[in-house]
Amino acid sequence: MTFVALEDVLASKLNMSVGQVVHKEVNQIVNSTAAFANDDDILWDVVAGAVYSMKAYIIYETSDVPDIKFGWSAPSGASLSWNGLGFSGASVHLNFGNESAPGPVVFGGSTVGTPRVARLTGYLTMGDSDGRLQFRWAQNINDAADTGVYPGSFGILKRIA
Repeated sequence: MTFVALEDVLASKLNMSVGQVVHKEVNQIVNSTAAFANDDDILWDVVAGAVYSMKAYIIYETSDVPDIKFGWSAPSGASLSWNGLGFSGASVHLNFGNESAPGPVVFGGSTVGTPRVARLTGYLTMGDSDGRLQFRWAQNINDAADTGVYPGSFGILKRIA
């Protein structure tokens, strides 16, 4: 995208050029549930007919009993293809591809007190409705231990068409 000298730079032009950045400032913890919850911070408003690229870096902690599962929700008629790279457990890295919303994909945990990072990327093609692209997560197995997504997690959504 090119800006003309002395042109008013609109937020929409900056969002298309730089992308919309969201980040987590506080811990979000769940326990004793395997039901997906919306993340409080990793979400974007999206518009009908647009195409976006997405990337997110999720800092999480979970023990190896519940593990953690990630997924997305998108507006009706939208198509999201996404993939990720992260920890699957037992010091093995997980690389999965060509998932479609909503998921889930399970990432591994380890000893409590050992945060892990998952890198998620995707391509969102919007349908005829505006709405929200929402990161969702939960324990994979219902367990009393805390599972959390932590500050420093962030995402960038960039409109590309």
